[in-house]
Amino acid sequence: MSTAVIADSHLGGYLHLEGAEHNLRHFLEQLEELPEKGVDRLILLGDIFQVWVAQPKFETPEVRAVLPALRRLREAGMRIDYVIGNRDHFLLESPYVTVFSSVGYDTEVEIDGRRYLLTHGHRMKEGGPGFGERLLAGPIVRFILWFISTFLPFTANWATGRADWLLQVFKKRGDIPFHWIQEFAQRKIQQGYDGVIVGHFHKGLECRNLESLGTLREPSEIGPEDQPADWSSAKEPKKLPLEGIQALVLEAWFLSRKVRILR
Repeated sequence: MSTAVIADSHLGGYLHLEGAEHNLRHFLEQLEELPEKGVDRLILLGDIFQVWVAQPKFETPEVRAVLPALRRLREAGMRIDYVIGNRDHFLLESPYVTVFSSVGYDTEVEIDGRRYLLTHGHRMKEGGPGFGERLLAGPIVRFILWFISTFLPFTANWATGRADWLLQVFKKRGDIPFHWIQEFAQRKIQQGYDGVIVGHFHKGLECRNLESLGTLREPSEIGPEDQPADWSSAKEPKKLPLEGIQALVLEAWFLSRKVRILR
């Protein structure tokens, strides 16, 4: 049996609005096929939805479609761990935690005696959550959500969409911060891990020698125009051999449409 990982699917997101329904259908099909691929553990490495305000009144169509599929997998015996991303809000205190085997900011996996720490990637720097994350979890945003859900529940989906728009306005996604990844991986290796696996940056990166991490070039992102029309080539999960890897950045699902199988 094996472990599957999905990172940054951003279902319902602005990056692929024209194909949103197709993306959701493809995602659900992949989930359904995991058991026959020999997968007994699924790690969702954050930002599965474009914006997840984890309150029932703010459910999007994608949340309503995906969570029942995950419940069915768990009922069939699969372990499902959710690692919180920067677009997952209030999940730890929500009723949705019962959908998963565990919910947190990191998890770990052991493959052939090697231990890897998995985290979304937005909390790699020491010192805890950044200003933006603290602001979104603070009393002002909580009051706004309470007010909308209590007095304007019919505007909840509209508000979620506007929140997504605001995230794009203030979003600053530049180059992969090699030095952050290097420092984070070094800390975790000193703590006894063999390597780290993160998402968040959307581009893929594999490093077997942390000393050379800063000299690596980033792979180019795959644009929607480069993706196959029928996604048939993305149907099969992609196997990722981890032996010797010290730092692995997973390419976003919304770019590759592939589930990663760790081995």
